[in-house]
Amino acid sequence: MMICSKKYFGRLLIAVTPYLFLGCLRTYYPMYYYSNPLPIVNETDNNLEKGSKFLSLDFNSSEGEYDNEFTKIFKGSYVYSNTQNHSNFNFSLYGFGGSYKVSGIANYSFLNSDKFDGNKTAFGAGADMKFALNFKFDKVKLGAGLTFALTTEFGKYTNFREEAKKQNLIDSEQSWIFVTGSGFPYLSFELANDMNLTAQLNIGYPGFVSPILSLNKANTICWINIIYNGYDEQVIRTALGVMVDVNQIFNAF
Repeated sequence: MMICSKKYFGRLLIAVTPYLFLGCLRTYYPMYYYSNPLPIVNETDNNLEKGSKFLSLDFNSSEGEYDNEFTKIFKGSYVYSNTQNHSNFNFSLYGFGGSYKVSGIANYSFLNSDKFDGNKTAFGAGADMKFALNFKFDKVKLGAGLTFALTTEFGKYTNFREEAKKQNLIDSEQSWIFVTGSGFPYLSFELANDMNLTAQLNIGYPGFVSPILSLNKANTICWINIIYNGYDEQVIRTALGVMVDVNQIFNAF
């Protein structure tokens, strides 16, 4: 009976050790959550009967969830857009890859957790839909929309979240398919017949809170996303991207 009690006590001690050191477990999310959402496409040449097709590439670098952690992500997308007088519809297929630097897990447990620190790569793919309504006042559009996405992810970062959760070192959202959503108000200015400037604030996932400034010149779109932490005077997220009309790419050859 005494031997059984010692074994039970040992297993219990192992299970609760992370809580004793941290008070609560760290939580790690899929890498896609740290990526940057695409801006809403406001076509400069509205064709009410057919839409436009774009190829997009963006890079996102941001802080991770905890000290000395960061992530870098590249994402490529195929985007279909249809801009009506008072509505926008975007559909995207995307693939992404990147790395997340994990730091500090080995410092709070006597378990074999040192293998969990370091850079972890991940890859994934998915699809999303955006729908927005707007009101136009002369050359200004004021609107709001919603985004829904389905994403799958795999790689060393995914394996880390699964294995570390099994050892009670972290908490982690586990699934083959992740369903995400967000909302966004936006304001678009028509600078010329073939140019508009759009300011958008995305709230949700991916990105959590993502202000985006995009410039569309003849259906070539460039955008930037920067979040600045005034408390410690650091930039915590930087994203740059470009989106080009597929027809323009074919016409170049």
